[in-house]
Order: sequence, then structure tokens, then C-alpha cells
Amino acid sequence: ASAVFALTILPAAPDELYVEAVLANPLDPASPTRIRRKVSRADGSVTFEGPRTTGWRNGARYRFSLLIYEDPQYTRMIGRHDQELLVQRPTESMLRQLQE
Repeated sequence: ASAVFALTILPAAPDELYVEAVLANPLDPASPTRIRRKVSRADGSVTFEGPRTTGWRNGARYRFSLLIYEDPQYTRMIGRHDQELLVQRPTESMLRQLQE
């Protein structure tokens, strides 16, 4: 599985933004995956997807962040969103539904 973070860009946002997604790395929590991307208001929404990896533990909590900057050097932060995810293994009935 991989970590995915989606961002909706509001119409009132600046024309250009520089976003850094910090995605949890279950195999090495001290080394999260960092993805930087320039986005524009015209994009409407963007998705940041980390590499496929193993090691996600059932019942564990993982932290994800989006850091939003106004400059291409990523030095002037204008916003931040942090989110925590609780990993839950799907029940057998849910897995059956997915296979149908």
C-alpha cells in the first residue's frame, strides 16, 4: 500500500503555491517521504502519493502533513495541515464485498 494525500485548492488561493507533502514511512518513521510540487489555483485539486511500501501495522497511527509555501525556495510558509491516520485492517465481510 502507499500513502496518499489529496488537496483541494480553493478559489481564493493565490495563483501559485508550493506544497510539500510529508507522508509517513512505516518502515522508517524517522525518514518520511517528502514530495514537493508547484500547484496553481487552476489545478483545482492535486494528489500526492508516496511509494508503495509494506510495514503498515494494524492499529498503528501515522502522521501526514501538507506544508504550503508562497515561494519556490520553500522558505515562507503560509499554511499547514496535519492529519493522523489510524490503520485498521478490513473485516472479512468488507474484503468479500470488495471481491464481488
